[in-house]
Amino acid sequence: MSWEVNTLMAGPDPETAARDTAEVGAPALIAAGATEATCWLGLTGQYMGVYAMQSRWDSLDTFATAMRELGAKASSDTTLGDVMSRWTPQLRVVLAEVDTGGDCSGSHLMASRFSATSPLVGTDRSIALGLANGINGARILQAISGGEMTGQYIGSSYVDSLDTGAAFLAAAAADPQFQADARAAGLTLESRTLFARI
Repeated sequence: MSWEVNTLMAGPDPETAARDTAEVGAPALIAAGATEATCWLGLTGQYMGVYAMQSRWDSLDTFATAMRELGAKASSDTTLGDVMSRWTPQLRVVLAEVDTGGDCSGSHLMASRFSATSPLVGTDRSIALGLANGINGARILQAISGGEMTGQYIGSSYVDSLDTGAAFLAAAAADPQFQADARAAGLTLESRTLFARI
């Protein structure tokens, strides 16, 4: 199983902090065992101006070891220590991958958070609908740990144009099968945030 860890952070001059985190923090995470590490800046909603470090791991044990090692390394690595000193963590969410498809990269990320009353159905159809409407790729994840998000689902759509993302949302709203799958799972949209890749 693949895991995704999103650490949401705030602080003064968030765009500069996000760029520094992308340049220093992302390579440090990769060196510590992450398979991917990307920094995003929130553009809308409750996460506007918040930056998020998104990392992916094959093992949560590897992630936990990496966090301890990076914390220790920050005391001797002045560059990493300086960047980490500007982080004010707001929330860390650990998510299990439910389904994925396409190329999960792009200049923007649309993250939709849902609660559900039943197991998800038709996730492959949902991703295929997104790909057919121009998104680069998508992941569907479930939060196993993350405050109020625990147990909820995140639909992450990766795009190079927010207009493309909006077109996909319109197509999903008009698609009978997509809506039937959503009703079967008792999905409720809790929030949606747009992020720009740093």
